[in-house]
Formats: sequence, C-alpha cells, structure tokens
Amino acid sequence: KPIVAITSLGTSALKYIVTLLPELEKRGFEGAVFHTTGMGGSAMESLIKLGRIVAVMDFSLVEISNYYFGSEVNAGKDRLEVAGKFKIPQIVAPGGLTVVDAKTWSQPPKDFEGREFRPHNRLITCAALSASERKKAASIIGEKLMKSKGPTAFIMTHGGFDDWDRDCLLYTSDAADERSSVDLGGR
Repeated sequence: KPIVAITSLGTSALKYIVTLLPELEKRGFEGAVFHTTGMGGSAMESLIKLGRIVAVMDFSLVEISNYYFGSEVNAGKDRLEVAGKFKIPQIVAPGGLTVVDAKTWSQPPKDFEGREFRPHNRLITCAALSASERKKAASIIGEKLMKSKGPTAFIMTHGGFDDWDRDCLLYTSDAADERSSVDLGGR
C-alpha cells in the first residue's frame, strides 16, 4: 500500500489519528505516524528522500520552533522542506507551534532559562512561546512552505493549535489573546 506520513505529538494528536487512519485505509493507503520529537521528523523525511512516502499530513511542527529557538529536541534546519523539494503532496497545520521542548534531564534552551516548563511526558518538558516567538516560528514555516515544488495546503485549526493551547493550561491570558495574530508571511 502507498504510505501517507502523519506527524503527531502526544494525546492531542490521537484525536485526529483515530479518525484519519481508518479513512486512509478505506482509500487504499497505509498511514505511518511520526512522533515529532526530533527523531520522528528526521525519520519521516528520510523515508521521503527514499521515495517511500506518497503524501504528508504534517500536523505537528514543534520540531521547527525547537530548532530555531535552540532546543536539542529538533529535526534540523531543513525540517518541513523535504516533501516540497521532492514534490510530495502535503497538508500542513500548526500543531505544536505554541511551545518549545526540552529534555527533562537537560538544561532548557538558553533563551528559555527561567521560564516555566510543564511536563509533556517523562522525557520531554515544554515551555510556552511568547506571541513574538510564535510569529517568528509562523514566518519561518511560511517561508519554508513557499519553497515547495509540490502541492501544498496549509490548514488553520480552530480553538487552539494543540491541547497545550487552551486558556488556564500553559498560557497566560495575554498570550492566549494573541493566538489569532499568527502571520504566515502574508502569503
């Protein structure tokens, strides 16, 4: 069966994976889920380069903000460019764009020292991006998607980008109020 790559990050992703996988199977595809903790994005993009992936549903972009804000939990500077370079159809959503990750046993990224981190699991902890950091991450994502040589769609979610992006969980009210101000480069 042709393989469709799907990125995810934790339980927030389970909501769409439960729906997507059976629908893909009904249509003759196999879904391969990649957990975006650095290794997941790298593994997915390696399979794209090998010609094993026919489409990408990239719904967790935390590896991009992780890379640009200095986290060790990243997939490198070319993350989100490989599918477009190889003309693989992709649907992209900003899941995970609200946080930066750190290893629980390691120091947080330099610019995030002193910020509150909340556990994602026993290996990864997360801190909220500020409104200006989210805008920077969105701009980087927009620039990367504009380089795509293949079919690319960006979909915006309603009610937050992920489970962390809810009032009273990780964000202060001023950060939550600025959710809607994310700009993908005006494109």
